Formats: sequence, C-alpha cells, structure tokens
Amino acid sequence: MLILGDKTNSVAQFLTIVLLFLFVLGITWLATRYMAGIQKSKMDGSNISVVDVAKISQNGYVQILKIGEKYISICVTKDNITKLSEHSESEFVFRENEPVKVSEFAKTLQKVMKNEKK
Repeated sequence: MLILGDKTNSVAQFLTIVLLFLFVLGITWLATRYMAGIQKSKMDGSNISVVDVAKISQNGYVQILKIGEKYISICVTKDNITKLSEHSESEFVFRENEPVKVSEFAKTLQKVMKNEKK
C-alpha cells in the first residue's frame, strides 16, 4: 500500500510540474506577442523602412533603406554602420510578392508525410 501512495504522489508531482511549465510557456508567448505588437505599432507610422537586405559576409550586410522619399544604401557589420550612397527610386526594380520556392527537401518531406497518413 505504501508503494501505491508513493507512485500516486510522484504522478501528481509530475503533472503539477508539466502544468506549471505549460503555464509559464503560455505567459511567455503572450508577453512576446504583446511586445511584438508594441514594436509593430511604433514602426507603422515611421518614415524609415528597410527595402532590401543582402548578406555579403558572415557578419556583414548591405541594406537599402527608404527614409522619407530618399533611398540610402548602408553597410552593416558587427561593429560598424557605413553609408554607401544615395539612390533614386528609378534605379531599383521592385518585385511584387513572388511565391516562395519550396526546396527539394520540403517537397520530399511532404511526400513522406502523405505516405505516412495512408
């Protein structure tokens, strides 16, 4: 009888820990969504937007920013930000929302998942 009591107590403790973990995970998710909403609302009315980003090295990027009506290219590294040049809108080719290409791995994974369901 003593062994059954210990087992019940262990299961109750385990379930309590799992529920506490799920509660903390939920609170973290809500806080993250709340903070993301605040950041998004701050950026919505901004005159600064990132138009494009290209990685040029392990920790270096070239970014094209739209500031008001001007386009500026900058180089961003871990320790430095350097203005490269200013551009006019006519110098750019803007792509409309192109569909995202699915990688070969993703296609293979989808096939495997379909076969598993059968």
